[in-house]
Amino acid sequence: MKIQELRDVLKLRSREELEVIVAELYKSVPKNKIEDNQIDEFINSPQKKDNQKKVKAKARPILDIQKEINVFSENAKNQYYLGPNRIVPKSERLKWRFLVKNLYKEVLVSQKEGSSTKECAVSLQTLYETLTYACYYQIFTAYDSFESVGITQVDFFNQILKLYRESVEIDEFIDISIHLIINNSLNRYTLHSELMDVFFSYCSNNSTLDKVIIKTKEILETVKSEPDKKRSFFGSDYRTSSGLSYQKVEKINNLSEIVLRANCMLHNYKDGIAFFRSNSIERDLEVTLYVLVRILLDYNNPEVILAEINKSMDVKPRESLLKLRDFITKHHALPEKHYF
Repeated sequence: MKIQELRDVLKLRSREELEVIVAELYKSVPKNKIEDNQIDEFINSPQKKDNQKKVKAKARPILDIQKEINVFSENAKNQYYLGPNRIVPKSERLKWRFLVKNLYKEVLVSQKEGSSTKECAVSLQTLYETLTYACYYQIFTAYDSFESVGITQVDFFNQILKLYRESVEIDEFIDISIHLIINNSLNRYTLHSELMDVFFSYCSNNSTLDKVIIKTKEILETVKSEPDKKRSFFGSDYRTSSGLSYQKVEKINNLSEIVLRANCMLHNYKDGIAFFRSNSIERDLEVTLYVLVRILLDYNNPEVILAEINKSMDVKPRESLLKLRDFITKHHALPEKHYF
């Protein structure tokens, strides 16, 4: 129905019928749309929008936005948005997702209007790390923090990297990006490899990839030398079969994968694979082979994959790897679709 048709229909309705129509329409509008479109304000002051002068709101200084973000982050990590407390009123606890979304938008607007790009990146990083913290610890009633604010973790991560890439030197950018990948939890829809893909989209030339390899190896040695912090997992210290905590193993494996991927992009498969095999930690060598092949598939080099499977036959590769080996041997190419 067109607007004019709607108006013609409404003219024929009684006051009581119009009240019912408006109430039912209002109930059908999502809460975030009511806030975004200022529907409550329009109901209280029903002027024609065409006659209203649209005044563009001036962006707040980024330091003001940053202060609000820091307060929100501290309150969230203290679980003040989860249960009764004297800091965050009950009426505000369920509105955290709208607050995050608005702060996210404000930071981007502030950056476009001349605020320090690096300060904007720092502000978004604080928001991002609060949402990733919520992926491991329960600090909101919602199950998935990124889904709740309507921004995917990959997109949020990409926006942070975009601002950092525009505002810091390449060495600092690499360091920040790698730590963002390995030090933050994931939501249920995101893989570390997706974040790595975003990171490498900003590191396409050979000299930058060389720096990525050097910096990642430095970080890996630091991680290996750090005390293995105990982290509660269902009331106990959760550790892998290697004797290391799950968190430390995950960091080591992600760093090993970054080095492998950077070498693959440089077509230096031999060094990348050797480093990955000697540093990644899995429960057995067959799992290491499986993970390695899954990564190598992204770089479309069947000969390298075939060689790695052939020299690992002593670990008894799983059926899917053997089928892939047979296909490459016969066709000298990768299958269009492969399922692991």
